[in-house]
Amino acid sequence: MVTLHRQNAGSLVDLPLHEAADDTATCAPPTRLTGASGVTTAAYESSTTPVSRLPDLARPGTMRAAMCHEPVHERTSATVNIKSPLSHRADGTTTMTLSVTADDPLFSEEVVTGLTKDHLVRLATGTLACVHARAFLPAELRADLAGLVDRMPLSSVNSKRVNPPVLRFGPTVNDFVADGQLDPGYWTHVESARTAWAAADLDPDPLRICLEGLGEVWGGPPEAARIAGRPVMAGTIRESNGGLRVHFDDVAREFPRGLFDQKLVAQLAINVYLMMPSVGGETTIWRRTWEPTDEAARIGFGYDSEVVAGVQSVTVRPEPGDALVFNPRFYHSVAGGQDGRRVSVAMFIGITTGGNLAIWS
Repeated sequence: MVTLHRQNAGSLVDLPLHEAADDTATCAPPTRLTGASGVTTAAYESSTTPVSRLPDLARPGTMRAAMCHEPVHERTSATVNIKSPLSHRADGTTTMTLSVTADDPLFSEEVVTGLTKDHLVRLATGTLACVHARAFLPAELRADLAGLVDRMPLSSVNSKRVNPPVLRFGPTVNDFVADGQLDPGYWTHVESARTAWAAADLDPDPLRICLEGLGEVWGGPPEAARIAGRPVMAGTIRESNGGLRVHFDDVAREFPRGLFDQKLVAQLAINVYLMMPSVGGETTIWRRTWEPTDEAARIGFGYDSEVVAGVQSVTVRPEPGDALVFNPRFYHSVAGGQDGRRVSVAMFIGITTGGNLAIWS
């Protein structure tokens, strides 16, 4: 039995311990702790009270837990989940080191019929997990998305770096990182992509329409991010039928000495969906950012899913014409799809120190 002592409320919550085959014990079911009026802090005490040996774990005997300070807001709840390794001592006792994690009630999907500037600001300040904007693309473009995709100049991405395979139009700056700087070969690919896009002569043009839509949302036209005065590629088309590994995107970490002329205070990502498979293709976002120890789990451009094991997450399945906006510094992935293609317009949105939007891919 584990006793959680909420210091500021003076109350006790007893949770039964369940032994697992991997020599850990789990407190289940999870307990929801609800805050009183106003904003309080739920703090939990820890102690070293020994717990009986495994066969007798259910007998009287408690451990006061927990090494955790989590905000609890009025009329919201935080879910406490505990799974801890058991340490068997020579004196015949078993002890646990407990860690308590609480779900963030603000980390959620908001489904809307109209994206607003306030949504972007809330994503930048961390009070939303993602915004799912339905029918972001205008009706005239949604009418023939399959035909539009068939005319797009897509090509394969380096399969040694990105696996499962991905088709894409347009280069991305994170494909050209060289010792924290941009490989000059990037600009050759930018010019080739612009030439191919002009030759495709797409009407309506999904990249232009997405940029115009962002301008209407923000109240001013976005501009391409610039490097030494040169505009970068602002938007790509990506076909990821097999899904994408767990990964994150952070231009400040990829280019720690700086990359763009514009100074950024936040980075967001927007994906606007042109086609979706009948099954699968969901995006999952975890409430966790990169830590140095994660590099041990790196696989190509992404990471083993162990880096997000047990972490709070949100999963979204958009429809063609929808947009999904989120903070890409959070780990995220895409599930593989069946029966259909998964094609989207993808770009990053930077909020600058001047209050403008800078776009890149």
